[in-house]
Amino acid sequence: MARTGEFLMALAEGMLAYFPEMADEMVTRFGIPRAEAVARINRAYPGQEFGPYPDLMCH
Repeated sequence: MARTGEFLMALAEGMLAYFPEMADEMVTRFGIPRAEAVARINRAYPGQEFGPYPDLMCH
């Protein structure tokens, strides 16, 4: 499991790309700043760990 500079939860290798893509989608679809998108993701999943892609989170 790894932690990134942006996301506070522990992510397995395959999920390291999934969360930044989720933030990018939020910026594109909702027109919010990236920092806000990352903050919303961090607020929604505090302290959780996500397994290798495809984790259940991806469905």
